[in-house]
Amino acid sequence: MQQSSGRPLKYEPRAGREFPGASTWDLGCNFLTRLRARQDHASMVDHESHMALLEALHDEIEPQRNVWQNPFAIAKAEVAFRIVLSAIRLHGLQVAGKTCLDLGCGAVNPLVRLFPLLMLGAKQVQGFELEPVRNSWKAVKFLADVVAAAVVDPSRVFGDLEVDRMQLLANLADFDLAKMARGEMSGIPAARATLVQRSIVATGLASGSADVLMSNSVLEHLPDLDAAMAEWARITPSGGYGMHGIDVIDHRSYAKATIHPLEFLTIASKEPIVFESNRFRLHEFEALFARHGFVVLEQWRGPKLTIPDDVRRRMVEPWRSMPIAQLEYGWSQFLVRKK
Repeated sequence: MQQSSGRPLKYEPRAGREFPGASTWDLGCNFLTRLRARQDHASMVDHESHMALLEALHDEIEPQRNVWQNPFAIAKAEVAFRIVLSAIRLHGLQVAGKTCLDLGCGAVNPLVRLFPLLMLGAKQVQGFELEPVRNSWKAVKFLADVVAAAVVDPSRVFGDLEVDRMQLLANLADFDLAKMARGEMSGIPAARATLVQRSIVATGLASGSADVLMSNSVLEHLPDLDAAMAEWARITPSGGYGMHGIDVIDHRSYAKATIHPLEFLTIASKEPIVFESNRFRLHEFEALFARHGFVVLEQWRGPKLTIPDDVRRRMVEPWRSMPIAQLEYGWSQFLVRKK
């Protein structure tokens, strides 16, 4: 080993032992357990080598984690903002001064879809979720990361929307960003951003008080869609917007590739929910919006599903009689406006 001159040495991680029987998942879980044990290093050399290993792991992991599927990735905020960008560009949405809701915002990172709207000058945002936040420290800290990313490079959050970086910060003047960077909830003023543990079917809000309503993978799980949409229509003023991502496939297929995305349509049941879904098709959601006074401005659909003959033959009514065109899409993002 080279003798230290008193200056930190540059250490490169060496090839370790092979564990051919262990999966990457198992190795990662084991490594995480060891890191959490916080074992002391025997020497400065051990410590520097350990840091070099952590940096190498970080360099490999960081690009892989910045994807929209990760709730704590900047890419998540940017992808969620795209429908807002379309509403601004093509349909006259003015975010400044508005009240915006995320209905069923989730307990992992509940303000991720709403926070960019605050940066654009929204008066207030509210996330509705019955489950408490799982890790408030991490969720709050991430919002500070979103601010930092947007100020350094606005396109990472707002795409090609032209924004004034200083104005973004000015719109957050009442937020304590230093506290937020430490994960402290007290850095967020309750008058601007709140999490509400109430049912999205009975929000308790005044009629016409919410200018923008957002939801993602929520509507397909509700047993009484008309009750929910009646409430959402009540709190939306004329000219208000709704942005709703709806996933109408059999969610079991996410965990098991052998299950076809429409397999749950082969099950005869009068229950409103089957495998956590109400089994409504996308064209039925279009009709739902129309019944409650919303006009569909845009509908972004995912890729077409391939429906094997076997699955089609086993479908029960009413899906057996539906045209293929009403069955072959499993996801859509709706942009709607209240009449």
